Amino acid sequence: MKGYRAGKKFDYHVVSIFNYNGDFAEEHITYLFCVYDNKPIVLVDQTTNGDYIAVKETANKDVKKGFAKIINSEDDD
Repeated sequence: MKGYRAGKKFDYHVVSIFNYNGDFAEEHITYLFCVYDNKPIVLVDQTTNGDYIAVKETANKDVKKGFAKIINSEDDD
């Protein structure tokens, strides 16, 4: 994922962000809920240095499944 540059096109479309900052830096977590190549993808950042973020696809299956249900308009029924 690249940073923003005016007039440039990127493939990830961030539709929502969730951020949690616990009592300690090690408890920080940010989820970026995105659409990439017309498919839902959840990226996660747990960096603690405050300068740059480093994202990767989350390993949290519940978060991935829940977001996919929202994007695909699926019900639990």
